Amino acid sequence: MTLTNINNLFKIGNQWPPESELSRLTTYTTNQRLFEGKHDLVFNHNSADETRKKDIVTNWHKRLCTLFADLLVGSPPDFTADNQPTMDRITGNNKMDILLYNAVIHILKYGNAVPKIRFDDRAKIDLINPALWFPVVSPDNKTEVEAHVIAWTFTENGTDYLTAEIHRKGSIENRLYVMKDGKISNAVELSTIERYKDVPDSQKTGVDDFLVIPLTNIGAESVVGTDDFTDINGLIKELENRLIKTSRTLDKFSDPNIVGSEASINIDPDTGESDIEIGGGRFIPVGEDGTAPYYLVWDAKLEASFKQIEIVLSELYIMSETSAACFSDLKAGLAESGSALKRLLMPTLAKVNRLKIIMEEPLKDVLRTAADIEVASKLSGATKLENISIDWRSSLPVDMKELVDIETQRVNYRLTSKHSSLKRLNEGASEADIDAELAAIVAEQSREFGLMNLEQ
Repeated sequence: MTLTNINNLFKIGNQWPPESELSRLTTYTTNQRLFEGKHDLVFNHNSADETRKKDIVTNWHKRLCTLFADLLVGSPPDFTADNQPTMDRITGNNKMDILLYNAVIHILKYGNAVPKIRFDDRAKIDLINPALWFPVVSPDNKTEVEAHVIAWTFTENGTDYLTAEIHRKGSIENRLYVMKDGKISNAVELSTIERYKDVPDSQKTGVDDFLVIPLTNIGAESVVGTDDFTDINGLIKELENRLIKTSRTLDKFSDPNIVGSEASINIDPDTGESDIEIGGGRFIPVGEDGTAPYYLVWDAKLEASFKQIEIVLSELYIMSETSAACFSDLKAGLAESGSALKRLLMPTLAKVNRLKIIMEEPLKDVLRTAADIEVASKLSGATKLENISIDWRSSLPVDMKELVDIETQRVNYRLTSKHSSLKRLNEGASEADIDAELAAIVAEQSREFGLMNLEQ
């Protein structure tokens, strides 16, 4: 279900959070636990066998989040606009590199990243926990947002409160309610809480659009996106369960028992101890026929278990759109060049490109709105941002030998100029730097040619 009416949302006597949002919020809590490696609270591997409790956490959830964040924004993109000083100030003040990294993690973990723009001496961009975000949409179109509600509960002086910011286009409304037994009891003045005494009941933002601009993962039928954890949870649970059981088996038979006749044991009369080293196992007598002691061992036959682990890993790579190459787990010869590595990473790079598509336009809106709120708030030197561009940079390692070979072939076959070739090989170099390098090459070749003539 989705929220379609603000008045019903905050109706006296209603529970908070709304029942229609409980499934989403529960998923957020589950996914945060998985991200933190608290898998025992989700998968319950040990519930049926507390006597041999053993935890093995393969935290794929966190590793996949950081992998895609590294590939997409590990080398932060360049933001450009007509008024570059304004762009540099906004992105620098808001540490966009860190904000983007966390936004990617939120999209994968929750299905949404929720930036909120506000003015506090300058434009500030906050990344809101989606558990505090309640979008109210049109009854006729689940993707058309009518208001973004940011709401949370807290306790002060023994009383439970619910505070809410209702963001509409061009305005923000602030409300405060008393809560009793998880339900909205009554509305109270904002000044009831000392730190809210200067917060207005409503205010115009001076911006014609929302100050909350969500970034939504793919596959959603509404503004609320789908997370990337749910599809792989079953595989990760099976992988961990298989590893735990295999480890338990190996532990159990690491100290074998000894079998033999009691007559084979020599007892030290002083200490009363036998001269047979049993280790962690025990001695099993078999009678008095003089049988020599031997270790009772068990062939665990774990090949099937290891095969199952391989199958699960293979499916996990498919479902997560990764490969062993993402984690430097390569067999010899599989990726001897940069192009070979990219071929191995095709599904992963395709997902990175999807994330770019998801994020690019909303990010431009965030930056544009941040500039607009500074202009509306009459910040000295504030200007609007026009013609915003985001230049995403690859975080894959550069194979310089391969690039040089390619450029050499292009130059030799007269498919490019030396100037263009040098510019591609020296990313970030200015035109003056390229011209100087070309002049140095020509001068060096002239000297070498002169020396060859003298020798002849």
